[in-house]
Amino acid sequence: MPNTTRNEGLLADAPAGTQFGVWIGRPNGDALYTHHADAVMPTASSIKAALLIELFAMHEEQLDTPPEGVSEIFTAREHPAFVHYSKRDRQESEELLTKMSVEQLGRQMIRVGENPNRVYNGAANVVIAMLGGPTQATARVHERDDRFAGHTVNRYMLADRNVTGDNTATPESLAAVHSALARREIKGLQPETIERIRNVLLLDKDRSGTSHYFKGGSLGSDPVTYVRAGWWEGKRPTVVYAVMGAAIPDSNETVDAETLNTYVTKLEGRIRQQFFEE
Repeated sequence: MPNTTRNEGLLADAPAGTQFGVWIGRPNGDALYTHHADAVMPTASSIKAALLIELFAMHEEQLDTPPEGVSEIFTAREHPAFVHYSKRDRQESEELLTKMSVEQLGRQMIRVGENPNRVYNGAANVVIAMLGGPTQATARVHERDDRFAGHTVNRYMLADRNVTGDNTATPESLAAVHSALARREIKGLQPETIERIRNVLLLDKDRSGTSHYFKGGSLGSDPVTYVRAGWWEGKRPTVVYAVMGAAIPDSNETVDAETLNTYVTKLEGRIRQQFFEE
């Protein structure tokens, strides 16, 4: 069992001018630690885990072939998925993304890999567009599981944050997505499909046999945001976590992206040690 006294001070050294939402628990939904777990906060790219489920659900029978309609997204010059891209960046994204299978598109959306950040986020924009746009993508996520209802897709990736607002979630809804995948229970999906989604989210497996499944995200503009979420599974009981950190808007304290990123990464390691390894 985690040390309760130590966990009470989990965020005691958080940088001034920052706010956090945290959910830590078991895949069945039993919480081990929460801190503002129902707070609505910017997700950055961490919302892509929920979008990945919907992408694979929509194309469950053709994961190894390119999805239909991707070229049309790029040929529609005013399509909101890429209207904020430069001509060169749009062409680069089109050249790479139209050749990808459904699974490859999902992997590109989750991990930057060898391609530029604009292609990584462009893959997510293709997915959001295929799901019907931000509003319909949100509806699909909510219909999948009531516990995912804290997610809201408000904009395409890299679009102006101040026009339609950030993509958001609560820590508990973000954790619910990872919990469902950790349990291998996603409504409407075949076990084989769920396993392929899990494989996309698998970050690493260490020598002890512990597998770390993960999707994070960051926003470098004000208010800076950093999110890390996923789960550890292996010989010990599985632990699911979602840590959402952001600068407090209009705070007197200045918070830079590097400071927040460093702290949240350190916090993730602390969570692994105190909740999974002890």
